[in-house]
Amino acid sequence: MKNKLLKKGDLVSLQSPSSGIAGDKRFFHRFLIGKKRIEKMGLKTVVSDHALKGIEFISNNPQKRADDLNNAFLDSNIKLIIANMGGFDSHKIIPFLDKNAILENPKPILGFSDITSLHLYLYTLGIKSYYGPTVLSGFAENVKMHELTSKSIEQILFTNQKQIINQSNEWTSEFLEWGNEKFDNISRKMNPEKFGQIWLNFNENISGHLIGGCLDTIAEMKNESFFPNLNYWKNSVIFLETSESKMPPQEFDNALESLREEINVSKGIIFGKPKDEEYFNEYLEIIKAKLNCPVIYNLNFGHTAPVYTLPYGGKIEISFKDKKIQVYK
Repeated sequence: MKNKLLKKGDLVSLQSPSSGIAGDKRFFHRFLIGKKRIEKMGLKTVVSDHALKGIEFISNNPQKRADDLNNAFLDSNIKLIIANMGGFDSHKIIPFLDKNAILENPKPILGFSDITSLHLYLYTLGIKSYYGPTVLSGFAENVKMHELTSKSIEQILFTNQKQIINQSNEWTSEFLEWGNEKFDNISRKMNPEKFGQIWLNFNENISGHLIGGCLDTIAEMKNESFFPNLNYWKNSVIFLETSESKMPPQEFDNALESLREEINVSKGIIFGKPKDEEYFNEYLEIIKAKLNCPVIYNLNFGHTAPVYTLPYGGKIEISFKDKKIQVYK
């Protein structure tokens, strides 16, 4: 199912399918910043019934979180669902989702990290979605959104233009305490890019559809009933990135091994920059030792900023000769 372009004035639903921190009084100011920036893009926002009920309520009530999603799919006026935040357990709401409601009025969801579970589930239903910023992480960036992040999300939501995935000249994953409002007006420290895109095992151009997400979540969900079977991974280019948990190298190795079948039927893999560049070289050595397929390592998506937004089911074209990466819906 091809996603329709959004237009200015469209209604989007802000929801908490995973963590409920958007409703915690310590972080509510940050939610309001992200909400305002989404509206500044020209979109109208509605907050789902339970999204701001707080951390404990959201954690203890997967049915209520699912109700919010079901209602958004049933509402034909809502054109996009945006996750307020990632977390740890969005997969718990999948048994409560109304498959018929989703299929009768399909629409994309936007988010990253733990939201990978929902992306994969929706993809098995034929619904393409977007791996990109959440309300609190991305839209509510300190001081202002990173230009690359904002341009990418606007391009993918409002146009059919191809995105050229260049390397950002600088990046950050510095954490300034979200609960302290004074940091809202202090920019995170940017680091110069030292490594650039690292290309491995290429001898020809490749292309395919995009599927993937947060490697931590994918490895945990591998045996769940909603996990896409091999047919969804055939001729794909898999995108993977690691979370703020900074999985140790052996765990990274094990996670890749758990995806051996999926990798074998794919055209290649693109990897996001590890958060804080922790285990950067260790991951790279594992990739070199373990993978024979084409690989590009250290791209700008996932848990460092700025980020490109990647479309599930969208096409990626990788030109080996001129080192060019293009993505489109």
